[in-house]
Amino acid sequence: MSNYIKIEPLEEDELAFMHKKNEQERKTYFTIIKMVLIISLAIPFIVAIIYHIRFQRTDIMMQAFIQALCITLSFSAIISFFTYRRSLLDIRKDLNEKTKIVESSLITEKKFMPLNNTYHFYLDNALKYSIEVSEDDFHRFEVNDEINIEYATYSKEYFGYY
Repeated sequence: MSNYIKIEPLEEDELAFMHKKNEQERKTYFTIIKMVLIISLAIPFIVAIIYHIRFQRTDIMMQAFIQALCITLSFSAIISFFTYRRSLLDIRKDLNEKTKIVESSLITEKKFMPLNNTYHFYLDNALKYSIEVSEDDFHRFEVNDEINIEYATYSKEYFGYY
């Protein structure tokens, strides 16, 4: 069965959630970039010191420093680019478009998890295989019932079900 999909505008609470998620991801991104840059600058100094100790020549030390600096900064740029694409780009697209996807899914299985006292539906959805639901919804819906799940258009951040 093909799942019914429609695009709707984000509600205010979902938009606030996406802004909060953007801030969290942005902080994480800049923390990673700071660490990568510190390492990228420390490695050339270490290489230069090793070359100076080994060869006792400033020209070889400077050449090793510049080469190590170029290599580590190139790696830093690549890491920064892919980290941004992986973590922030899709969230920013969602914030610009302010849309979400509502997709219908069939409940394929219902499970109660006694260990943590939670209720779960397993779905025929490629994005969300299972979702945690309230006890009332667990008893209200049956296997093969259709529910709608909501998630962000680009980042696929899950908002909820109804």
